This record gives sequence, structure tokens and C-alpha cells, in this order.
Amino acid sequence: MKPRVMIGIGNIGVMKPRVMIGIGGAVAAAVIILVLSGSSAPPPEEPVKAGLDGEIKIGLLAAASGDFDAYGRENIEAAMLAESEFNKYLEEEGEQWSIKIVQKDTQSDPEIALEMITALDEEGIKLVSGPETSASINSIKEYTAENDMLLFSCCSTAPTLAVPGDNIFRLIPDDTKQSIVFAKLLEHEGIEAIVPVWRGDVWGDGLVTATRKNFDGKMDYGIRYYTYTERFTSHTDDLVGRVQKLIDEYGAEKVAILYLGFGEMPKFIEAATAHEILDDVRWFGSDSNTNDEALVMEPTVEFTEKTRLTTVQVSASGESSFYKVRDHIKESFGREPSAFAYSTYDTIWLIGLAMQDVQSAETSSVAVALPTVALSYEGAIGDTGLNGAGDLADADYSIWGVRDRQWERLGSFGHRDGSISFDESGLGEVKIGLLIPETGSLEYFGEDIMLATQIGVAEFNEYLEGAGQTWRMTLETRDTKSNAQDALAGLEDLDKRGIGVVLGATSSATITGIKDYADSNDMLILGCCSSAPSLAIPGSTQRHLQGS
Repeated sequence: MKPRVMIGIGNIGVMKPRVMIGIGGAVAAAVIILVLSGSSAPPPEEPVKAGLDGEIKIGLLAAASGDFDAYGRENIEAAMLAESEFNKYLEEEGEQWSIKIVQKDTQSDPEIALEMITALDEEGIKLVSGPETSASINSIKEYTAENDMLLFSCCSTAPTLAVPGDNIFRLIPDDTKQSIVFAKLLEHEGIEAIVPVWRGDVWGDGLVTATRKNFDGKMDYGIRYYTYTERFTSHTDDLVGRVQKLIDEYGAEKVAILYLGFGEMPKFIEAATAHEILDDVRWFGSDSNTNDEALVMEPTVEFTEKTRLTTVQVSASGESSFYKVRDHIKESFGREPSAFAYSTYDTIWLIGLAMQDVQSAETSSVAVALPTVALSYEGAIGDTGLNGAGDLADADYSIWGVRDRQWERLGSFGHRDGSISFDESGLGEVKIGLLIPETGSLEYFGEDIMLATQIGVAEFNEYLEGAGQTWRMTLETRDTKSNAQDALAGLEDLDKRGIGVVLGATSSATITGIKDYADSNDMLILGCCSSAPSLAIPGSTQRHLQGS
């Protein structure tokens, strides 16, 4: 059951300042003034709270078509799941009302978004999840402010839309945070010079500007294209010259292209393939391209694989609802959802919880309640606390990349310490050594160890899959031939192959024969069976579980 968050007088400081108090607030204020003035007139009876009843409609502006449709269709599914789950929650709570999602397709077009928000308003719908893009929000923000509507976007990140006191909430950090991740990632990867290529709208312009402030290397002016561009031949012709100039100065291994766009990226890559130099450098991208299936499909994947396309996106880190959303989207689309789907799910819940808290669907009342409700809610995206501008205050970021012709999670950026770390998922396959006697006097013992280890690896890989991890453990086996000399030769061979963690080494004699080499080459030996007291050495790389 989701927590019901209560709002008290002490919490009013977290509201967005421009929220109007309304007629009910004015009446309450008048009563207080009468009491404080010492009026002998009896105070009026407190009005009975009407509460909510029946079906409350919530608008959903999402891109079921157009450049953002890959994410939009996921967001629609996530919103419908949230509707179902929230209504179950209301029934369990004994509430006499429910929510109904009314979805409108923005077609990834800001002008269409304005038409759709107008249509929702004409239907009397004032609370809206979406729209997704900053350009669409920019297009409709004036209309929604003038018509007492509240927007709660899953995906808009333009820094210029982070305005305290407006009617817009966003369950994602603004791009001043993403630009910091770019700067850290590029530095980590040894990139000293970049050429930005970006979609010319409020989102692309804002992210490029923020990145210029945070990236310490050389940043070419870059290439800005119109959002309606269909052919990118002239843009890639221009890009060639800019990239060549940086390669001449820094070398290809230290130059990268930072692409900031939406679903038009495959079209841009199609034009880029005509120039060999453009796949000689690394390519990086943003949250709006992360996990886009079109980028791992023919013929685009040839290019994204060669350039080792690497992107960043907010990490979803919630608990039970995270898995509920993930499994639902995977079942519907056959792929991992983007972070935007988790945020969309949470916007529906937060709007609903805010209405429940104040027992009202009035825009001003919900706007006051939202920050406090969000502070106490653990969503699919994780913590949902908002900052003074009504945006998600903080979040970690995941680093993704096209590797082996598929999307893989490579690492993460932690917002608390500002550090980049890469995890094993970027390797795809993690090899562990196994030293066992397949022949010789201890052969009988080696057969049992081999079987048990294989079972352990198989079950561990099942666990990884269930946890959503993309890396797998595999075994590299070497026969000790039941003697220490061959065990050492096997260990040396594993070391040459870059394998530093080794299981087995069944006897104390074997451990004794290999421990000096393991210690001096920073290898970890996890023995199943050696128990000689002389090998119980603090600080050694050998570890022994049990045996003789």
C-alpha cells in the first residue's frame, strides 16, 4: 500500500509561491480575523468537507507518433498501469472515487501539443501528466497558466523551464545535472575535444549551453539543425571538416561527437556513413537516445557499434513499483523501459495521492500538496523529492552503450560524490578461473568440484538475469593434474588472459605452490577445501573455506 501523506500548517513553506489560496482560504482567513479581533459573534460552523466522488479525469499528453514515439508509447503503457494500480489502492483505502486517464497524442510536435492541451481543457481536465518534451511545454505553458492547469512532466529537462512558482512540475532533474555527467564521462574516457550536434529547440539549446559550462576540454561551436529536418547531408558534410580539424590537433582517440537529438538520430547516422572519418571517433548521446531500439537495428547498428555509442540517462532505483513497471513494459514491448516510463508512472501516482490528501481536484490545492506528498513517496523512479522549481531534486545516472550490437548498462554516475564508475555489465562476460584436478590422484575429487561449480555459476547467472543485470559469469578451467607445478602453470596462463579471480586450488599443497605468484600478481584465490593453519595469513590473497 502506498503511504498517505498528510499536509499540515508547518509544511506550507514547500508550496510553489504563486499558488492562489482560493475562496475557501479567504473564508477561513476571515474567520481567524474575527476571532483575533475579539468579536463576540459566535464563529460559524466549520463546513463539512465534501471530498471526492466518482471518476476524476487526468490528462496525459504523450507522443504516440513522431520523433519521440519510442518513449511515448512506453509512457502511455506506464500511465495506464498506474491508473489500474492506483484505483486498486483507492478501493483498498475505502475511497469513493477513481481516476481515469484521458490520453492525447502530441505527435512529438509542440504545435499539436497546444491543440491537445486545449482539447483537454475544453473537456474540463485541469490536471495533466506531460507533455514529454521541453519544446512542447514551452509551447503550452502560457495557455496552461492562463487557464488554471497543472502540468507534471516525466521527461522535460530544459534548464530554462526550471521556474519557481509556476504551474509546471517535472519528475526528472533539469539538464544542468546531465551536463555535469557528460563532462565527467568525457573526461573519464580520455576525450579532450568534442563537436556537438544538436536539435535546435529549447531542450537542445539548453543542454548544449549547460555542457559548454561544465566541459573543460575543447568544444567546437558544433552543428545545430532544425527540428523539422529530414535530410542531413549538408550537416554531415560540415561535420567532417570540424572533426578533421580536431583530429589534426588532438588525435582521433581524443575526439568525440556529442549528439543531442530524438528519434531522428538514425537518419543523421545514415548521412554520416558516407564519410569514413565520422566513424573514426567516439559518439556520445543523451537520455533521449538511450535504449532506442532503432540504434541497434540494421543498418544503423554497424555505425553505433563501431563508434561505441555511449549515452546517459537518469537511473530508476525504486523498489516494488520499479519491478512492476519494468516487467509490464518488457512484456508489452520486449525491451527494457527507459527512465521516462518510471517517471510517467510516478506522476500519475503523485497527482492521485495529492488529490487524496486534500480531497480535491482543484489545481491550486493539488499544487500545494504535491511537494510534500512527493517528499514522502518512494516511486518507481526512486526518491521523488522536488526542488524549489518543482523538478526532481537529485538522481543518479546510468551509463549505457551499444556493445555487441545491443544496449548494455556500462556504469553509473553518483550525484552525491560526483563520481563515474563502470560495472561488470560493460564487459558482457566476466571470466572466473577454476583450478581443479581433472586428472591424477585427486581426479575423483575434481569431478565433484567441477559439477558443483557449474551449478553455482548457472544459478548465479539466473540471479543476475532476475536482477536486471546484463553481465554473465563464465568459467575458464585449468587442470592441476593433482600437483602444485601444473597448478602454477595453469594459474600463470589464467593471469596472462587477464583473469584475476580463481576458484578451486583444492589442496593445501596446491595453495602453497601458487600463493607467492598470486600475491605478487594481485590475484584472488578462493579455495574450497584447503584448511592448513599455516596458510591462514592475514592480508594474503588466498581465502580458504573448508577442507583438509
